[in-house]
Amino acid sequence: MHADTIRQYCILMATYNRNANETLYEACSHLSEEELASDKGAFFDSILGTLGHIMVGDDIWMSRFEKTTNPHERLDALPYNTFSELRTARAERDERFINFFKTVDDTFYEGDFAFTSMAGDSFVKPLQQIVSHFFNHQTHHRGQVHTLLTQSGIKTPVSDLPYLV
Repeated sequence: MHADTIRQYCILMATYNRNANETLYEACSHLSEEELASDKGAFFDSILGTLGHIMVGDDIWMSRFEKTTNPHERLDALPYNTFSELRTARAERDERFINFFKTVDDTFYEGDFAFTSMAGDSFVKPLQQIVSHFFNHQTHHRGQVHTLLTQSGIKTPVSDLPYLV
């Protein structure tokens, strides 16, 4: 696939994720901090834990893309103590991601992508596969939050790509 095609895909998905995150965080804002942090039996325990994990995953992948130091030691780290802090950081990250995919050099989009996992294992994978995982990771875990919101009695937002981009 041509580098420009992958760039356009990344910009589309980064824009979609920003818009989906905005609607999901707005729905979450109808719960108290206690409700957001309460253990719901989800893989990352709570709504806040799951939203935090999405952020951690994003930070890890972006550190690989930007060739900087991974800021997290664990996938279940809680990078922010309150929903308000997390929401602000989420909005900032989403804009940063859109800008990154718009402005990164074309060579980023060509060929394979080498990275080291948190366990220290080295991998080389097609970039298309890696950026697809980067975006799908958010979608997967937003779906979990969507379920937890439904179980909490919150009206959940539409999250389909054609309606959000």
